[in-house]
Amino acid sequence: MRIIAAARHPGPAESVGPTVQVLRNQGHDVLLIGVDGRSPEAKSLGGSVDAFQRAGISCKDISYTGYTGSIVDIPLSFANKLIEEYRPDRILVGCSSDESGLEIDIEAILVEAGQSKSIHTVQIVEAWGCWRPKYNPHFASIYANLDRLTADINISRGAPRESIRITGHPGLDKFYDFPVDINRSLIRKQLGISKERIIVYFGQAEARPGSPRIPMTLRWVIDSLGQNDRLIFSSHPRDTRDYNRILAMAGNSLIQTEIDSHQLISLADIVITHFSTMGLKSVILGVPTINILLKDDEQETRTSCGGFPISLLGGNYEANNQNDVRRLLGKTLIGKNRDEIRSALMVDGKAADRVAHLITNL
Repeated sequence: MRIIAAARHPGPAESVGPTVQVLRNQGHDVLLIGVDGRSPEAKSLGGSVDAFQRAGISCKDISYTGYTGSIVDIPLSFANKLIEEYRPDRILVGCSSDESGLEIDIEAILVEAGQSKSIHTVQIVEAWGCWRPKYNPHFASIYANLDRLTADINISRGAPRESIRITGHPGLDKFYDFPVDINRSLIRKQLGISKERIIVYFGQAEARPGSPRIPMTLRWVIDSLGQNDRLIFSSHPRDTRDYNRILAMAGNSLIQTEIDSHQLISLADIVITHFSTMGLKSVILGVPTINILLKDDEQETRTSCGGFPISLLGGNYEANNQNDVRRLLGKTLIGKNRDEIRSALMVDGKAADRVAHLITNL
């Protein structure tokens, strides 16, 4: 079977990539297309190429076709030509965030082309609230959703009920038997850390201007550090903001390291984030996790669900203001409900297999 697969942002690449690996291992011919995010003008718009390369998954940047236009306004003629040349039996895409509904990226244009040419198309919806219909909506044949809550949100936003499937998140498969304790011991030794409490703050790209408000909330965290605390700040690959002046306020409490983000979760005694997937990963690994959520953060999703999904599942500590941050960091926190959340999100190491099965059995 010939398959075109694509992802634009790093997050969706983490779902599409493992699924492509399964399909290739099964003998299918998969053309994987990513979007480079290393240039200044593309940093906030792309990034999947880097994510695929870090995972050792071979891919081609969208520019390999000779395309030099906007990566958020791709014409249908581009996708039609790609399909004519490659002649795929199936299409697989990720679901990169776009609150405006106006961006026609590689994922959206392949969904549109697949629909127009009657090619079965699967879109992986890896996170609560990340799918929104475009201003001129075209629908995939199947939506492979993280969980039931994700599916319900998609249906409420107009996704056809009959196209909904629940598969779990292929990018979480690796965390099913991830050796957290072993990694923590090794990394602490490498960094010369003994009894210090390590707080890892995972940054995030702006979902909309001013959300999340990391320049402000990072100061809150630094102001709340205890004498025995050490801070590691991991900037999101699509975040273009400069935090050096703020981080300097942490003084000797700051640890600067190039350790991979997944290894940082192992190292952390506490993970802090906003509404990124890194917080979900740390929760399912049993690491105490604080989600800083201000009034305007993930407002639509929180309204639809009656709260932030991880909070509703009882897996985290939620902070809504500076006092909450100070109070929580003043405590000894423990991981919460890891096994229950793994069960709810189908974290069993087989999500990529389930999505691959959907693709090949449509």
